[in-house]
Amino acid sequence: MKNKEIDYFKLVEECASKKMDVKISNGKIEHAQILLQAMLRHGKNSVNMFAGTLNKKLYASLEFRISVKIYHLISNGKLNFIIQDINNLQNHPLYVLVKSIDPRFDKIKFFIVKKDSEASKYKNHFSTMDDLAYRNEIDDEGVSAIANFNDKETNKEFRQKFNIFMEQSVQFIAQ
Repeated sequence: MKNKEIDYFKLVEECASKKMDVKISNGKIEHAQILLQAMLRHGKNSVNMFAGTLNKKLYASLEFRISVKIYHLISNGKLNFIIQDINNLQNHPLYVLVKSIDPRFDKIKFFIVKKDSEASKYKNHFSTMDDLAYRNEIDDEGVSAIANFNDKETNKEFRQKFNIFMEQSVQFIAQ
């Protein structure tokens, strides 16, 4: 990690551990990695991620996969992914890992949105942690986002949207 990423990591870690109501800007993929991994480290009950694809720079990175594995082993919470484009999901490194640590997909689940649903057309991807944190992409490329580790109102709005999108999706389990 470069010095700027170390400073960003420290900021995110402080906000997450102290449950601070501070908007954190996310300007590049390394920031997204730091934020999503913090959600996995600090989440107790649920972490939900709505994504267009499972970008390999982010979701296949060793650091992210380790965070998922630790969340699975330590937390009793659920981890849900809703994905708009399944492009070879069964061979994605994250899916392969999850299948090996949670073969019945009890705690970690993948959902694929149904075509022509509201979820299939929604551009801004987002994540939530428990009833506190969120990360919301504010551009179509998914590079710019805002996160907060103690905004129950905004978190609730995203969790409600996530639940609606889950109803517009089907669970993905490769044979």
